[in-house]
Amino acid sequence: MSFFGGGSDRKMEDCVFQLKFCSKQMERLSKKAEKDQKVHENKIKKALAQGNVEGARIYAENAIRKKNESLSYLRMASKVDAVQSRWQKKQDSRYSTSWGKQEQPLPLLSLQANARPTQKTNCPGDLLLSATDQLKTRVILFN
Repeated sequence: MSFFGGGSDRKMEDCVFQLKFCSKQMERLSKKAEKDQKVHENKIKKALAQGNVEGARIYAENAIRKKNESLSYLRMASKVDAVQSRWQKKQDSRYSTSWGKQEQPLPLLSLQANARPTQKTNCPGDLLLSATDQLKTRVILFN
């Protein structure tokens, strides 16, 4: 199935891959921002030990900014991951529905068409017997 002449399945796979990659990249950036925050916190301690209050204030502002940046990256990574999982589910369902329609044997297709969900069978063998009976009738009809 393709839209506008292109392979939509391939485009969807590429998009899912890009979303996974983007999510992981944002998680890495979040870790980097956390590391930078810790560096700035250490600079705060050194500045206060030296009596440099103004420098410590600047480092504190930078540490707070890095902390917020890290949290923002994590939030965005979570949102991208949610979108990616929705696309992955849609892609999997497209494959499973197209695969399921093509690969089912003929007796099972007819059983599904004639099946009533409210009807209970006595044993699991009833399903097998009815499938073999239908297969035998098809073999007889086609020979």
